[in-house]
Amino acid sequence: MAKLVLVNAGKNYEYGTHEPLHLLVLAAYVKDKGHEVAIADQIAGEDIFTKIRRLNPDFVGITATTAVIGDAYEVADWCKENGFKSIMGGVHPTIMPEETLKHADFVVKGEGEEALVKILEGKNEGKIVTGNYIKNLDDLPKIDRRLINFKYYQQGKDRTPGTHLHFVPPNSKLNCILSTRGCPFNCIFCHNSWRGLPVRMKSAKRMIEEMKELVDKYGANAIFFMDDDLLCSRNRMIEFCRLYKENGLNVIWGCQARVTTID
Repeated sequence: MAKLVLVNAGKNYEYGTHEPLHLLVLAAYVKDKGHEVAIADQIAGEDIFTKIRRLNPDFVGITATTAVIGDAYEVADWCKENGFKSIMGGVHPTIMPEETLKHADFVVKGEGEEALVKILEGKNEGKIVTGNYIKNLDDLPKIDRRLINFKYYQQGKDRTPGTHLHFVPPNSKLNCILSTRGCPFNCIFCHNSWRGLPVRMKSAKRMIEEMKELVDKYGANAIFFMDDDLLCSRNRMIEFCRLYKENGLNVIWGCQARVTTID
């Protein structure tokens, strides 16, 4: 069993509007494979370096988009100086693996679940590891938001009022769900255009289960779907709306979608 600390790097609170679902999914997957995992959340104001020292993990996993890559490299450099093995993944390391390897011990390209476990278990070949994509999203274990300060993220709309969350009333408890991976469209400005991965979706039933958990367990009264295009499957959305009514849910929710998918 390996001990892992996942780091949500970044010092700009504006990047903390939504909880780090990607790290929560990785944490659930790694834990399900028998490893010990914690999350150190710099964006939420946590002293990540003190936490890493205290937990003394075998590996530190750092995720990064280009917007926070400078902060992420700073964490990776600190790990190297203090004797911790680091693994970096995310969109930027996937695009720039050789650059990333100048800072981290290992780089994960693509979806991180299987590749991360390979590194933890010493089954990887080389320092740049390309992950296989998850085919059935319903097979992923449920995430545990108690690994982060979820109440901090529930206040994300009030902390950054000029966001896309205009539909959320003030003082709401907002949480997020990610129910798809990929996008069926091929916009040249988007990372989906070169990843070459098929669109995969959680079932409408799983979507409703996650919504009910957010309402019942975490007290959420507003939910945002972070999918690139939630409406890309008409049949799934019709089933989702049917189940939403059948389950008596009464929560504000919103999403983003390509305008041509709406009729």
